[in-house]
Amino acid sequence: MRGVTNKSEAAITEAEQRFVGEYLKDLNGTAAMRRALPSLKNPGTTATRMLAKPKIQAAIIQANTERAVQVRVEANTVLRELVAIATCDTNEIVEIRRGCCRHCHGVEHRYQYRDERELARALADWDTTVESLVAEFEHGGVGFDPKREPEPECPHCGGEGGAYVHVKDTRNLSAAARSLFAGAKQTKDGIEVKLHDKTKHLELLGRHLGLFKDTLELKGDLGERILQARKRVPAK
Repeated sequence: MRGVTNKSEAAITEAEQRFVGEYLKDLNGTAAMRRALPSLKNPGTTATRMLAKPKIQAAIIQANTERAVQVRVEANTVLRELVAIATCDTNEIVEIRRGCCRHCHGVEHRYQYRDERELARALADWDTTVESLVAEFEHGGVGFDPKREPEPECPHCGGEGGAYVHVKDTRNLSAAARSLFAGAKQTKDGIEVKLHDKTKHLELLGRHLGLFKDTLELKGDLGERILQARKRVPAK
């Protein structure tokens, strides 16, 4: 025996589906009907009849549930981004490092060169220099590496070395660092790294968690006494 299909469980039409979608925007039946079927003469009456149908009510509940799930997913995604940006260590992307100066590890703390080519260019320049200006060529050897630690006893930098900016390879960033990273561009002075505003995102996160109070609430007997006392103060 063929089963009987309940009318309330029948699939809704395309027009009814448009109405459901419009209704969820503002929960206004008449306005939703006007948007869904602009040529309809009596949108209010038709909307009332439409909303009374069990299948329309079921479709609205289902669509609303799906929307709520989607909103939760989107909210969780936004919250994860807020947490990542607000708490990520900026050093994952860019660092200020201190390395040795040219004299730190040179022979007798004389000027150290990177390699033989740099040394040869320096010698050529010295050969063309007026002898009275530079009496002796300064040679502290080769092998200069700016990443080495400063020499504490270096008389030229006092063991402080020099600071330089080191930008990390963005291909190796963590998920949190990728959220914080806002891009980069090549300038005449080097690479300019852009980061999202950590302070702003930390504030947004704090507000989401209810850590900040914009207003002071006066409750109970103490609050009432304070309010009454204010009323007794004569106006200036």
